[in-house]
Amino acid sequence: MKLAGTYSQNNVRLNAVTTIANGKVSLAEKKSEINGIAATIEWPDLPRLRTAAHQRLTFTSAAAGGLPVDGGELVWQLESPEALFIEQATLNWCGGLLHGYAIQANPRLQDFALTLYAENIQMEKLLTLFRTVQGKATGTLYGRLPVRFQGGKFKFQNGFLYAVPGEAGTLALSQTGWLTSSLGQSGVDAATVKQVEAALADLKFRQFRMDFDSEGSGDSLLRFKINGVSRTNPNLPPLDLNINVRSPLEQLFNLGLRLSQ
Repeated sequence: MKLAGTYSQNNVRLNAVTTIANGKVSLAEKKSEINGIAATIEWPDLPRLRTAAHQRLTFTSAAAGGLPVDGGELVWQLESPEALFIEQATLNWCGGLLHGYAIQANPRLQDFALTLYAENIQMEKLLTLFRTVQGKATGTLYGRLPVRFQGGKFKFQNGFLYAVPGEAGTLALSQTGWLTSSLGQSGVDAATVKQVEAALADLKFRQFRMDFDSEGSGDSLLRFKINGVSRTNPNLPPLDLNINVRSPLEQLFNLGLRLSQ
């Protein structure tokens, strides 16, 4: 730390520069940690706990509420011990990027809301976060993810992820009941449900979109739009699936996440 300042009979003013290399913050009870922290932090008016604007911090890996992040960068300012302003966040997640802007947080409460914009998210890596969903996928997703972090857990609000129309991907689900069970309840005959399940077992899709709306009960309404053809069975008709699924999406993330090793 470098420290300089001025002193008069009625006033003490100090400025300091703090350098952090390979730092770590860990909160075991919240399943939260940040590793490989690097930053040079300017404190222009000590003892007032306020940094200069546009501070930069990088890290190599992190987990918030169990949600793994493979490094990133923050542009930020500590305005007071109760007010952290993140001007811009860039997070490496599931082979792509999450971007966040103008995030207000209280470091003491660990309670904040933000909207993340997803870019180049790899479906293969995203699917591995859900222990209850068995299968494989390829493709690239984009979208918007409004979330709130509170009490060590993520709470999802209305958002969406989609593959760019026309960019092909694959979906191979070994268990499809969680997705197709509502078809029978909607009056779709058993033979058609079996065709849908067979197609989802090895599908080349031309369109994929998932919208989710958070509900007060803790469940989310997931709306899937999937259009494609079976890769292995040319006798199956093309799949054009529009389906709504009620699922505890937050529980899938909060309980089923695997921390990065």
